Amino acid sequence: MLNIEFCGELSSESKKFLYHIEHKLGILVWSLVAISISVVLISIGFAINAVIYLIPFVVLIIIFLIIIVLFPKIEVSPKELEKYYPKYILIDNKEIKFEGQIEKSYCCKELADIKKIIDFGNFYYIKFYFPFNHYCICQKNLITQGTIEEFEQLFKDEIVRKIK
Repeated sequence: MLNIEFCGELSSESKKFLYHIEHKLGILVWSLVAISISVVLISIGFAINAVIYLIPFVVLIIIFLIIIVLFPKIEVSPKELEKYYPKYILIDNKEIKFEGQIEKSYCCKELADIKKIIDFGNFYYIKFYFPFNHYCICQKNLITQGTIEEFEQLFKDEIVRKIK
């Protein structure tokens, strides 16, 4: 039975990459919230068939857009996110298990759920089909069982090399 294990503390490069992904997802969520609320408010304005009532709604839309612009300044601290960064990843023939510092950050997925694996040189970033988990990163120098060659052989069809 094939077992590949990654264990240890991620490098600052890997943490920065995961933090950047978390940041982009936060902006996406806030944007969707603002757009949804804006669509509802505009629909209400048209439903009551009074253009004069749209002025407050347009003002609210502008306020939501300002919030979206300011959101990058309202971030979760990297220390808080570190709890979810993987400390241990085990890959066997059927599934991949990974866990962070806290119990809530444990996850187990089937290998068939892997959409693609991006090779960034020093680490692999594993992207899954829905439901997503964006914390699965395998840092090459943290491999404790198996080899990089075995990893690449197992996922030869999913690995995409990122050109720097």
